[in-house]
Amino acid sequence: MRYLGLVSLLFSGLVHAQTLNTEELCARMELNVEAFAFGVNGKLLEKKKETQRVSSNKSWSSNGGKQCIIETGWTSVWNEQDAPLALRFSLEAKANNVLELNVKQYETNARYDSSEKPILEKTFRVDSMQSIMWESPLHKIPQLMVRFTPNISIRERPSDLDKLNIAAKEMIVTDQNGSVWMEDMSINGRYITIRTYKGSVALSYYPFPGAKVIGEASNKTMTLESPEGLRLKLRSQTPFLAQGLTANVYGLFSSKKTLKPGSINSGATDKLEKFMKNLQDF
Repeated sequence: MRYLGLVSLLFSGLVHAQTLNTEELCARMELNVEAFAFGVNGKLLEKKKETQRVSSNKSWSSNGGKQCIIETGWTSVWNEQDAPLALRFSLEAKANNVLELNVKQYETNARYDSSEKPILEKTFRVDSMQSIMWESPLHKIPQLMVRFTPNISIRERPSDLDKLNIAAKEMIVTDQNGSVWMEDMSINGRYITIRTYKGSVALSYYPFPGAKVIGEASNKTMTLESPEGLRLKLRSQTPFLAQGLTANVYGLFSSKKTLKPGSINSGATDKLEKFMKNLQDF
């Protein structure tokens, strides 16, 4: 098997080299996504940036070798007159550590559950972690360009934790569009349920029936992603985990909502049996 080398600078000034097999590459690979709008004279008008590090959609399979895929979507509205920039993209690490980026552009909707067919699709081989540029065929004035940059995090892979609650103080939850789902909420329990006017999510550091890894927690931040591409960020005034520790978050998403904006239903318990009973209405 071929290996990918990871070189990081330590505070001591020494250079530490580490070889990564495909499994380690799967745990650490990231995809930085930047979108740019240019005017008629090539002048930069606007820029949007986000980092895709989607543990929930990284998957291992045994089909002639192990594979790992980061797959997600991005629908962004730049102005009301033009079509949205609707993309689905995936970064795949093959068994021989070759990275491939697949990009699909849609006319209006890039959701997983959409029946819309892509208007353009291309697959790129990533050489030496170089950036790949994507030009939208639907947006000429302004011209929209997207830059995909693969990266390898120097962080260790997320861990499965034992006997630790999800605890947060004055927590705020937002989605990828900047909408606030809830704020100023404190929780503490091994198994958590949250229902808001935007939707619902059930969480734990422990696997439970029906749950999958939907994200990870580190310090004061927890990032989650649903199979449909919904991304949530949970930020607490107190750390979810001790400094330097990163953990998998297991969970389920639900489309069920509270009746009015600002209303929140939440629950926390250390008992799996009680938690699973609560999920019957989830």
